[in-house]
Amino acid sequence: MKKIMIISLTLILWVMRVVAQKQEDLQGLRQIGDKYAYILEKDELMKQVLEMYPSSNMIIALMKKYADVIAQNPNDSIAIEIQRAELKMQGFLSYIDARFPLNQIKERVMDYLGDAMRDGQNGKIMKEDPDYIWSGTWSDTKNHIRDANIAIEVLKLKAGQNDTGVINNYQRVKKCEADLEVLKTETRALLPPKKPIAPLPDIYKGTDKEALKAKIKSMFAEECQKYTITKVYLVTEGWSRVTGVRWDDLSKSFQKYDRSSLEVDVICVKKNEATPTKGFLVSYSLEKDNISGKVYDTVLCDYLEDQPIPLK
Repeated sequence: MKKIMIISLTLILWVMRVVAQKQEDLQGLRQIGDKYAYILEKDELMKQVLEMYPSSNMIIALMKKYADVIAQNPNDSIAIEIQRAELKMQGFLSYIDARFPLNQIKERVMDYLGDAMRDGQNGKIMKEDPDYIWSGTWSDTKNHIRDANIAIEVLKLKAGQNDTGVINNYQRVKKCEADLEVLKTETRALLPPKKPIAPLPDIYKGTDKEALKAKIKSMFAEECQKYTITKVYLVTEGWSRVTGVRWDDLSKSFQKYDRSSLEVDVICVKKNEATPTKGFLVSYSLEKDNISGKVYDTVLCDYLEDQPIPLK
């Protein structure tokens, strides 16, 4: 009897471990499905693409692990989550493949690099319009190099990292990156100093100035949770108001609108840095619906780091 009880207890513990492991595997598959249900931008997109390798390997491993379970019941929860994760990843891969066709991107990289070298070596253009060099030609070249690297990673997923096309394209784009950095170093001395980025003056004249700043900080903290505001500047003297009548598709009638906007500059920092050395200047509009009284903003959290600024 005692032996039977020990066997039963061992069996129960084994079943509990199996169930717990399955729940963990299901959670991992759900995270993959959620991760590839949307498209990030800029450098975050490259991270998303690179994470396809371990995600794909995890799906393959779980398909082997649960092969018997799926064969017995194709509608088992693990089978459903594997299918969902696969569909999301395939949709993501198809989108990226179409958005970043490697041949076109390679041509763009070479074209823009040629433009950057031409402009960089033309001291006259640089002295007359230095902002164009920094934010135009060179910035565009860098963006196309990033796109080319994404396209190469997608090709690597489809053809394997040892594929000749992957290796040749990787070397070509790396050469472009190196050429661009050399060009920037050689021609930097020709450029006049860049004007420091700074917020506009805090000139709002309303009596609710401090209350508005507190509301901006609160809304920002809720929407852009990885950052926190250190300074708020209300850079227009008052609200700019627009009124009128327009067609409303929901009610199928003309409706009054009465809206106001206020321009805002804020400086924010990353929350996870104990002693941040730089902040980010963010400019956007605060919007107010004068009929409902609702105030909302137009800040885009994905682009907060576009204008780094030293902290005083």
